[in-house]
Amino acid sequence: MSIEKYLKTLSIDQLYFAEEKCKELIGHITSQDKIKLFVIDNGLFNVACFSYDDFDKAREKLCEVIMEDGIVSRKVKQREMPSISLVSVYASEVEDLMSLND
Repeated sequence: MSIEKYLKTLSIDQLYFAEEKCKELIGHITSQDKIKLFVIDNGLFNVACFSYDDFDKAREKLCEVIMEDGIVSRKVKQREMPSISLVSVYASEVEDLMSLND
């Protein structure tokens, strides 16, 4: 069930309560510091994440992904190319992204 479909099942009081809780959660998250991370993707989805200070590890992982996927030996569309991105995320989101490395 989609979130919108679920919300349509709630009474007006329940919607006001949910709205207040959402505002609290958003306020808590947006008050956190942002942390810079390098995220590696294989052209389709994220496969690894490294702290800003671990660029060498991130670069090595990108090379590993390229070699594993055989990118070097075949033609690949640009949008399917593995890449490395520098992102800023709230502190509470770091653990989820770092779990990609497990």
